[in-house]
Parts: sequence; C-alpha cells; structure tokens
Amino acid sequence: MFFSRLLFQKFARNLKVQNTSMVRIDAGRIPLKVIPINIYDYKNGDHCIIEGDTFEEHDEKPKINNNLHHSNHLQTDLDTAMIKIDGKDYLYDNVKELKVHVPIFSTILTVNAEDCGQKIQVQDLEPTKLKIYVGKNKIEKWESRIDETQVVEGQSHQYSPDYQQQKYKNSSQSKQVKLTPPDQITEVTLSNIKALRSIQVKSTKHPVKLITNRSLQTMRLTTVFGHLDSSIDFNGAVRCKILDVEAGKITSKKSLMLKQGVVMSTSGDIDLKTVSASSVLGVTSKQSLLIREVEGSGVPSGSEEVNNLGGEISLNANKYMDVWIAPTCNNKVNISNVFGVTDLYVADKLRGNLKLDLSIDSFMKTRAQILSDSNLNLVKDDILNH
Repeated sequence: MFFSRLLFQKFARNLKVQNTSMVRIDAGRIPLKVIPINIYDYKNGDHCIIEGDTFEEHDEKPKINNNLHHSNHLQTDLDTAMIKIDGKDYLYDNVKELKVHVPIFSTILTVNAEDCGQKIQVQDLEPTKLKIYVGKNKIEKWESRIDETQVVEGQSHQYSPDYQQQKYKNSSQSKQVKLTPPDQITEVTLSNIKALRSIQVKSTKHPVKLITNRSLQTMRLTTVFGHLDSSIDFNGAVRCKILDVEAGKITSKKSLMLKQGVVMSTSGDIDLKTVSASSVLGVTSKQSLLIREVEGSGVPSGSEEVNNLGGEISLNANKYMDVWIAPTCNNKVNISNVFGVTDLYVADKLRGNLKLDLSIDSFMKTRAQILSDSNLNLVKDDILNH
C-alpha cells in the first residue's frame, strides 16, 4: 500500500533531446524549479528530466485569489503542467510541485506562470534567451526587437525628469493604497544565470518579487513590472550591456555593471550599492534614492571617446537622495531632487560637470560644500540669465 501511494504521488520522465533544445514550460500555479541536466551522468547534455509530485485525494489544494476572476488566467486547470521541447508536448495533470532538468545551453527557455503566489526558481543555466512571464501580458512592439543590443556610437538617450510626477505630497488626505499580501506575490529567483542574448522577466498586471543570487551575465536584462507592489532584490553582481529594469522597489547588495541603462521605481525607494555605467545611465526613484557609489567610464572629459559614448548620468528622486559620485564620472552628471532633501558627496578629483536642480535648503548646503573645496567650481547655468 505504501509503495503504491508513493508511485502515485511522484513521477519522473527522462527524455532524449538536443543539447541546444528550445524549452517552454507552462506551469500554471505550480511551484517550479528549473536546473541544468547533470553533465556527469549525461556527458553530451542532451537529456531532459521532468519530475514532480501530484496531489492525493486528501491533499488540500492552494486557494485561488478571490480578487481575480478565473477567466483572467491563461490555463483552465491551474494544476496542469505542459512542457514543450522542440515542438513536442508533454502534459501532466494534478501536479503539486514540478522540477525540470534542461540542457544547460538551451536555445530559448520560456516559463509561463499564473499569478498565484507560487515560487519559480531558475539556476545554473547558460541559455541564449531566458523569458519568464507571469499572468497575462500584452505583447508590446518593442519586444520583437528586445534582443537587438547594438549601441550606435554617438547616440544619447533623451533622459529628463517629469516634474509633475516628481512632486511629492505628504498629506493626510492622500489615498490609502491596499498592499498585496506577501503570500499572493509570485516570487521569481534567478541564480547564476549567463544568457548569451537576453534575460526578460515580465508581469504587467500582477505583483512579482524578483530575487537574483550569485551573478547574472547577459547582453540585455529587462524587467517589466507594472504593479506597484513588485520589487527587485539584486543579491548578486549583474553584468550586462543594456539594463532596463522597472519595479515598485529596487535594492542591490552587489555591483551593477553596464554600458547603458535605466533603473526606475514606481512606488518605493531605490537602494543600490554600486552602479558602474560606461555610457548612459538614468536612475529615477518615486521616493528616496540611495547609491553608495556611482562610477562612470573613467575617460577624461571632452575626449573623443566620451563624445562617442555620450556618457551622461541622470539621478532623480522625489523625497530623499544620498549619492556619492566617483572620480571616474568625467562627463555630465545631472542631479535632480526639487522637492526633497539631498546629501551629495563628490570625489576630490572629480573632473566631470555636475548639473544641480535641488531644493533651496539642499542647494545652499551643496553650495557651501563646493565653495569649501578648491577642486570644484560653481558655475551659473546660462538658462538662468534669460
């Protein structure tokens, strides 16, 4: 009796595939873990193993969020998993947990999941493209060109703050926003991923908590989180050519190294350890912005290399800003925090140009700091003379 129950509850399947297969996993609300195939058992890495647990009659299934209609889900049965490998479908019903061993060099690895508060883990893989979608998502026009990572020399982003959105109001009459319970937020964990072309995590309507461990390396890293309760925790170093991340709240414990990119929070703070950009960087926080070190290209200001890169850094906040500008920021740095308090720290040998747009109190404090430093000069903007 015990062995019959065990066989009914667990399942596993070993498939012979290509070592660069295209894998798509439709997981519904099932907790999912995607790991590489063991190359010691399969030297060519040309196998895929699907294993998991199924529900028994006495098991209680997770409840569906009552705030969402069942018609909003992509799948009619949320406990059904479909794995598509090189055009072949493998369907499993009544699944409780799912683990998929895929080729480490998969061409395109796609994960589709529902917004039911489950956990999705992807680790130790080197695919060409990694795509993770949570809930229904509208296909945007720019997604067809998301993997075009060529940067045109001399091209610069037109990045400027929106002062209407930047204004911060603290009044008792402001609307109270109801936060999403933690158990209803889908958690996506990426650990030690090295994608050749791109990594994309998208959820336009539903809250997602993205966690990165160890390191991420790719040409382009993109997140599209439309929900204000979404968050990103960079617990490992990130190396990419283009960084385009958006979430309600963003934190990092390691360095973010990129050529050009945008980091934006839609409801909370941005707290970063180190950001190093060799070209264009824009960081905008809905609330506070804290960056322990901002590094630039390190190329002398006015040189031909800087002009080709168009190296410009823009930092914007609404409430509080605390940043340190490293001496490698040798071109233009825009600091904007009109309605909040700013603590600006500048390296002694800074050779770049700072453009300040601060509140009166913060400007007087920064002005005194600049005048006391013999290496810095305060120049009035030409626009103020008109």
